[in-house]
Amino acid sequence: MHPQTELPVFSYGALARPEFQRSLFNELVAVEPARVRGFRLERVPIPAEELLPTDREPFRSVAVPAVDQDSAVDGFVVRLSPTQIKLADEFEAPEYQRGVVVLEDGSRAWMYLPSDG
Repeated sequence: MHPQTELPVFSYGALARPEFQRSLFNELVAVEPARVRGFRLERVPIPAEELLPTDREPFRSVAVPAVDQDSAVDGFVVRLSPTQIKLADEFEAPEYQRGVVVLEDGSRAWMYLPSDG
């Protein structure tokens, strides 16, 4: 894949897991450790009917803005093609939307964030 066509997406969960990548994309994608400041993780239960075979526990972590700007979420940047990012958009629950965040190293990446509405 040509680097200009790869879109960086910050993930602290499923998108960085090999078994999920194989399930959604039918291949593995590049993954690099990363951190985003100004967010914290909340644990949200997953309803039984929404559990997937790749879910490790019956809850998901959701990154939400933190009051303490020193708070940070550790995760990974995954590099997705335009086709893969469309698949990821379709997978994400409707209560999430893709937004741009600035990573600790100063680079920008997409991140799935809770919708306001």
